[in-house]
Amino acid sequence: MSMNPDLTEFKARQVAYYARREDAVHEPNLRRFLQKRLDAFRPHLGDARAILEVACGRGWLASALASDTAGPRGRTVFGLDLSQERLVTARAAGISAVRAD
Repeated sequence: MSMNPDLTEFKARQVAYYARREDAVHEPNLRRFLQKRLDAFRPHLGDARAILEVACGRGWLASALASDTAGPRGRTVFGLDLSQERLVTARAAGISAVRAD
């Protein structure tokens, strides 16, 4: 079953919009954002050796989770995202990431 062309165009515009918004995030804000997320996730992750981040984008949170010293050594974080452009950045950061919808 193929997707409606109008819906395909809408999804492409939506992905481009969010990529531009993400580009507008400044590093200090990003660090605060990541720290808040790590603090919120730590109690739920426990000794998890593998984590899947859905909608990982550029892998910022996945990278932070992988390098979090409060977690077990050798923790593996996998990423999943729709945007191939964002996945390139996530992979460059060392995250095993795949494109999926």
